[in-house]
Formats: sequence, structure tokens, C-alpha cells
Amino acid sequence: MNILLGIWNTGIISVLDENRKIALFFTGRSHAGENIDSLYQVRDKGKAPPIQICDALSRNSSSQFKTIMANCLTHGRRGFADAAENFPDECRYVIETLAEIYKTDAKSKSEFESSTER
Repeated sequence: MNILLGIWNTGIISVLDENRKIALFFTGRSHAGENIDSLYQVRDKGKAPPIQICDALSRNSSSQFKTIMANCLTHGRRGFADAAENFPDECRYVIETLAEIYKTDAKSKSEFESSTER
């Protein structure tokens, strides 16, 4: 058993359909993966795996079921920035490519009001 020394916060947004969303917030000694595991116990097992967006920390993953992991792009970029000293050319390529993605995203947000239009 892991002994957790701090208080953890987990936020989960569940999108049921276009008009219904559920926001769950957990504060306590359980980390995100443990909170997701507890929700899995009451989830319809016939449903497709949920999409989970988070940073890539192992404690954010469930140990009991599979999710479609969509790790945070900002945290991923930070990893390349941290590794740039050791792999400058490779990391520069990734960071510059991500910069183009961020520029395109900003442009689409300024030109279109809703995410549906984008």
C-alpha cells in the first residue's frame, strides 16, 4: 500500500451528450488514477473506453481499466524543452513544429467564435 503524504485534487468532466456534462471534483488522499478506478466500478462496462486528458504522470492512469490517453500537449512540449540541451536539433524541430500548431490554433480562435466552427 502506498502512503500518500499530501492532499490531492482531481477534476473529471464527463460529457454525456451535446447538452449534458457532469463535473466531478475529488479532494483527499486518493490520486487521480485511484479516483478513476472508483468510478470504473459503477461505469457501464459495455461503453467504449473514455478519453482521458492529463499530464503523463503514471499516478493519473487507472490500474484497473483502459482509457484512451490524450496527454497534455503543453506538458509534452515542456519535456522536449527540458531535453533540448542533450538533443538540440531534434528538440528544436519538435518545438518549432508545435509552435506552428499553436499559431494555427490561435488564428482559428480569433477567426471563429465557437469550437464547432473551428
